[in-house]
Amino acid sequence: MALFGFGRPKLPENPQELVDLGLDYYKGNNRAKDLDMALKCFEKAAQKGSAAGARNAGLMYRDGEGTRVNIQTALTYLEQSYHLGKTNSAFTIGLIFAKEEYGVLDVPKALHWYTIAAEAGNSNAMYNMAVLYGNGKGGIPVDRSKRFYWYMKAAEAGDKEAQYYVGLAFMEADGCEKDLLKAAYWAQKSANNGDKDAVGLLEKIENQKTIDENYRAGKRHWDAKDYEAALQPLKTAMEAGSAEAKACLGYMYFTGNAVARDAQTGFDMMAQAYKDNSLVACY
Repeated sequence: MALFGFGRPKLPENPQELVDLGLDYYKGNNRAKDLDMALKCFEKAAQKGSAAGARNAGLMYRDGEGTRVNIQTALTYLEQSYHLGKTNSAFTIGLIFAKEEYGVLDVPKALHWYTIAAEAGNSNAMYNMAVLYGNGKGGIPVDRSKRFYWYMKAAEAGDKEAQYYVGLAFMEADGCEKDLLKAAYWAQKSANNGDKDAVGLLEKIENQKTIDENYRAGKRHWDAKDYEAALQPLKTAMEAGSAEAKACLGYMYFTGNAVARDAQTGFDMMAQAYKDNSLVACY
């Protein structure tokens, strides 16, 4: 085999052979590990139109392997690999723009590249987009509907953490309508996929079902103006954490319906219920 400089073998011309050789040098397969040679192989492959070569070169420049860290060069190679068909490079570019550690923090650009990756089916990009819409940082306003939408997309793609958050969203009506059956469905899928927090969420959902049952029972009596019958189920629901039930009971104390009238206690209960949940409306 022909040699060049310091007795190293001449690099092949075929792009795939270059990528394979680069991986061998990178991992130390059947030869001494040599990151400098690995980078040379990947860069030459990239020059010959290899998406894998461009991606690997970009990652090495990003992480400072075989060279000094150079984020701009990394981005150039990663964009090349994306345009050559490596859609996962769009996600990697998004990560670079999303993290301060790389020195090019730009959340709108991160969102742009995450969107490209998500639309190509990358569940990690879907999840990260949901996080961006939930954080409301870097010029991206909080949008609970969009956050839920992308969590749902990631959940449908099998992401167990996204499945957990979809279950939580359905339980709390966060970006979607409240639906405890759907909440339990997604929490169970998350638990089945190994998310330990989902087990606790399932317990909370079951507890919420009990709360809602008592609240609905009390509210039916409330609507019929049978405050005596409404009192106990509303108390049970309130003690379990229902802001809606607290609002109803507060009104009952304020007006003296089925309880001794105590306007201050009633007012305080309604104010606290409103603080806990601005959507409560029982009166």
